[in-house]
Amino acid sequence: MLILFGSYFFILGAIFGSFLSCLAWRLYREESAWPPSRCDACGRKLQWFENVPIIGFLLLKGRCASCHKKISWQYVAAEIFGGLLFSLAFFWFFKDPAYFYNILPSGKEWWQFALELFSLSVLFFVLIYDGRYYLVSVPITIGACLILFLLQLFLGVNWLLLIITAFIGGGFFLLQYLITKGKGIGVGDIYLGILLGFIFPDYLLLTLAIVISYFIGAISGLFLIAINKKKLSGVLPLGLFLSLGGMLTIFFGSQILSWYLGLL
Repeated sequence: MLILFGSYFFILGAIFGSFLSCLAWRLYREESAWPPSRCDACGRKLQWFENVPIIGFLLLKGRCASCHKKISWQYVAAEIFGGLLFSLAFFWFFKDPAYFYNILPSGKEWWQFALELFSLSVLFFVLIYDGRYYLVSVPITIGACLILFLLQLFLGVNWLLLIITAFIGGGFFLLQYLITKGKGIGVGDIYLGILLGFIFPDYLLLTLAIVISYFIGAISGLFLIAINKKKLSGVLPLGLFLSLGGMLTIFFGSQILSWYLGLL
């Protein structure tokens, strides 16, 4: 049964990955998110089977059936990553062997899992949008913050704690923005800090997510400089690193903190 559920969440994640990738592209072009999918090159409306995640790309052999232009690999990459992300989240959250064999998860556990999936989906969108366009969608981020706030309240998290962690997350990046006068960090990153605060209503996990993000960013920057892809003064998409740091903290944050605190 676990394999069946894991497969289901892989398919669900692939669908979300396809949607989020398309949403990022349309938001960037200031288009509506709901019209039928079409070829970016010739504008031909795609058939239903061409929209099936991963399979549609394979059936078309990576090219439009009409104009034969190559379909960007980023679409299928987002579908595969989304599928792996959702299935990994399922197996990680329900890793106790008792689940689905001896007992079924409670309603609250399913809601907690839904919160994790939503958080991962939002971070995945940030990764795609900021990684591709070096931009943060403030309306999407604000909407996600409101939904996360309501979900956290529903699951019993104290509203004041949520406000405090959101203030800490947003305040951290606001302070950097003011000190650097907007150089190296944008207004959108302040909203991402607030977003992380709503995802992690625990200041230790919030701090860890930011530390991991900056560590990944520093390593990536040094690597790109080493291979002459970036200059020392070059710009890197901070939102991409914040999303990766957030994802890693969702999966491994508690274990990392336990290990670290055990060293003290």
